[in-house]
Amino acid sequence: MKGVFTVKKCLRKIGRAARLILVFLSGVMSGLLLVYGMETWAQRDGLPGGEVLILPLIILLIYLGWQLGAMWREVQERFR
Repeated sequence: MKGVFTVKKCLRKIGRAARLILVFLSGVMSGLLLVYGMETWAQRDGLPGGEVLILPLIILLIYLGWQLGAMWREVQERFR
């Protein structure tokens, strides 16, 4: 029985590490997206185009992830 609990602990630690890596990569990609959008905006002579929507899109994606996490926790609690 003791081996089962250590496997569960290892899986939890891997899950936390995977989440941390995913959050880090998401932040890096969001930053790169902002940089490319600003570069495109700086090269334009007139008004900005679709690159203006990058920042609201990132905020919307963070909100969506937050809501999906809350929904997932609610589903897990119901099936316990």
